[in-house]
Amino acid sequence: MRQPDHPTKYRAAERGDLAAEALTTTDRGRLLWRLYGAGMSPEQIARHTRTTLFTTDRIIQRQAFLALVEQAEKLIPDEDWEGVA
Repeated sequence: MRQPDHPTKYRAAERGDLAAEALTTTDRGRLLWRLYGAGMSPEQIARHTRTTLFTTDRIIQRQAFLALVEQAEKLIPDEDWEGVA
């Protein structure tokens, strides 16, 4: 995993001492995805990070999509797309 943009703020939000809103967009997405992967429900994550359930769910869905795209990019070499319009 890449280092957070602001490690001190990230760790504080991870502990629940800082609202996730104080993080960069990248760090917020990374944190919510990590908590979700650790087995927390979206409701638990929303309470822990002080975000709305709507926002939590939206960010988790976006991170899931990005993870799928990353996996697909590893499976499909770039040269397979050359000449495709």
